[in-house]
Amino acid sequence: MTAEKLYTQEEAATLLSIAPKTLGDWLRSGKIVGTKIGRKWMITETDLEDFIKKGRVIRQEEPKEEGHGK
Repeated sequence: MTAEKLYTQEEAATLLSIAPKTLGDWLRSGKIVGTKIGRKWMITETDLEDFIKKGRVIRQEEPKEEGHGK
């Protein structure tokens, strides 16, 4: 059996382009699945991929301005 990749809260937050605190809030509320090991949250690669596939990641992009030129 192969061990599944685990991400720390900080690593997963970086991959999702969100703040670690935001991810912590999502983990506590159940918005994303994770496991608490001691005092640290860990997220499996599968759970992270499932979350991304569901389209639940808020993209932090600048809105495109249309028609505001000279």
